[in-house]
Amino acid sequence: MAPLPAAARAATTGGDLDDVVPAVPGPELRPPRRLPAHAANPCSPATTTHPRRKPMTRQDLGNDTTTIYTEGTELVIERTFDAPREQVWAVMTSPEHIPHWWGPHGATTDVVEMDVRPGGKWRWISIVDGGQAPFAGEYPEVVPSQRIVRTSIFDIEPCNSGPAAVETITFDDSTGKTKVTYHTHFPSQEAVDAAVGQGMSRDTLEQFDIGIWQWLRLVIGVLESLARQA
Repeated sequence: MAPLPAAARAATTGGDLDDVVPAVPGPELRPPRRLPAHAANPCSPATTTHPRRKPMTRQDLGNDTTTIYTEGTELVIERTFDAPREQVWAVMTSPEHIPHWWGPHGATTDVVEMDVRPGGKWRWISIVDGGQAPFAGEYPEVVPSQRIVRTSIFDIEPCNSGPAAVETITFDDSTGKTKVTYHTHFPSQEAVDAAVGQGMSRDTLEQFDIGIWQWLRLVIGVLESLARQA
């Protein structure tokens, strides 16, 4: 994920689980700040204005619940959720769920396209402080409930003419819990530097520790209530 690029501030303005989960009010939101930091932004000003630097050594940026580190052009995020893998997969891959947790607290996310299958495409737009920030990409590989490989780019010219980041997301079952790992290969060292410098770790921790986890708890609560009524 990367924070909202300067270009965005200047811009004018599908799963079985969803069939049984009714609309649930989301948690109270905070004022909007940035876009999710693991939405790769290879078009940050830092990628074009800074001279090329030597590869970074490993930087640990996480906390007790979410591991985040960068090493060279790689970004790794790991978090174990106390929820079954099928539920975590549904929350993170269904267009009905994405607006409830993707993006900064207080932002609006519009899922324009999300076809989670090999060869499918995705395009999400976050509206932050009146500016639109579209991200888009494709899904070269999808193994249901296990693994996603997708490309990610900031979808505004000329940013969308450059190389995309490649994100590999895995979902590992661990006795009823689910370990989610994001492994992002950025197109340049400067893109990683820009993401870190603009608050990537803080935004990622908010999304994983608050956004996804709070929404998962609400979904699990609804499913348990429906099971008791059956």
